[in-house]
Amino acid sequence: MKLKTFILLALGVLSTTWAQNPKWKDKIKTMKIAYITEHLELTPQQAEKFWPIYNKHDERIFELRHKEMRGIKMKFNKPIDEISESEAQAMLDEFIDLENELLNEHKQMNADLKKILSAKKILLLKKVEDDFNRELLRKIGKRRGGPH
Repeated sequence: MKLKTFILLALGVLSTTWAQNPKWKDKIKTMKIAYITEHLELTPQQAEKFWPIYNKHDERIFELRHKEMRGIKMKFNKPIDEISESEAQAMLDEFIDLENELLNEHKQMNADLKKILSAKKILLLKKVEDDFNRELLRKIGKRRGGPH
């Protein structure tokens, strides 16, 4: 749960960074492609089929997470004491719906990738993505003067 919260906060930081400087999104995407390509060791034939599938799902997942972050920011503007129980329930339902959409997108991505990659390779992809995100956050932290 802590990791999920951390990732959501990190996405919020990245979204803000991208909004301030659209070139960052392209730069980070290029870095991510290079990182995944290097660590996943795809054959040229696999890469040709992999990247269109991956990019489609990755973009959709980013959109859903961004939508979730915007929802959190907008809805948590007022103190929790000022939110009625029915408002709180509506917010929870909305977040659960978004989480379900994310889960469904991940399931579809896995199903699409299984047509070209082994389950081990897909699992490795998840690890490589997590490693990339951790490395990216470390670099951003360094740049902003945070812990090294």
